[in-house]
Amino acid sequence: MSAVDIHPLFSQWGRFGLYSFFIDGSEPAIVDTGVTSSPVNGIAPGLQQLGRRIEDVRWILLTHGHIDHIGGAHALWEMTGRKAKIVIHEADAPFLRSRRTHVEEYLAARGRYLNDPEGEAKITAACQAAISGEMEPDLIVRHGDQIKLGKDVTVTVHSVPGHTA
Repeated sequence: MSAVDIHPLFSQWGRFGLYSFFIDGSEPAIVDTGVTSSPVNGIAPGLQQLGRRIEDVRWILLTHGHIDHIGGAHALWEMTGRKAKIVIHEADAPFLRSRRTHVEEYLAARGRYLNDPEGEAKITAACQAAISGEMEPDLIVRHGDQIKLGKDVTVTVHSVPGHTA
């Protein structure tokens, strides 16, 4: 079996730099999607520099449910012609399905300890801006699952709860 190249793709988000990764296999994959603007401003230009096209991406693998990792998923999926399969761990799937899940998580955790009467409104607005759309994943995975990305790449899921569920 020959090696498959993995390329970092950079997207700017305000003062933050976000990274997605392109797995250049027989069924190309993007790992993490940044925020709403990332597919157009970072992922597509990065693929173009590699001589690849976003329409050829067949898998979108999401490492966890935070907005800077799943926010661009819907937009990227649209740019693939809705052909890419969206994959996320079962514990974080609610973050892909609903922006409100992010708000509820904030209220249940940080919101209990921060005295910010505008906190809920700020998080709601951030989710509206940074998450390109709500969607159902094509594949929900658990620890130990393996995903075949074509004939040349197999990915194994490693659940590492803590940063998110």
